[in-house]
Amino acid sequence: MRAGIDDAETAAAELLPEADAELNDQATVEATNFFVSAKEVREFVKGEVPAAAVFISVIMCVLTVERLVNNRGTRVTLVDGFVQPHFKAYCRRLEKMDPFRRDTLVLQVTVWDPKIRSHGRPRF
Repeated sequence: MRAGIDDAETAAAELLPEADAELNDQATVEATNFFVSAKEVREFVKGEVPAAAVFISVIMCVLTVERLVNNRGTRVTLVDGFVQPHFKAYCRRLEKMDPFRRDTLVLQVTVWDPKIRSHGRPRF
């Protein structure tokens, strides 16, 4: 009986270094593609043309969240993270801009719903 417990403890102990390695890899990936401005993200996407599996980390402020007209996803509009202390004033200025100029200062991310949706789950 004790041998089975020892094997389980050994297996569990071996999982810890694996989890640590994954956390270190995650931290490296997050630090590699880290952005605070919409311009930086846009330049990265245009210049690097990252694969679908490439992760990015951002610190940004949410300007708007809206459900798409076709009800199949959500669009999040973000502004630079460092404007947080002046967020309200920045938003007022963005509202006065024409869409072309405004779109150069914001980042829009579309989060698509899964193709197969559970009808019982609430949508955000």
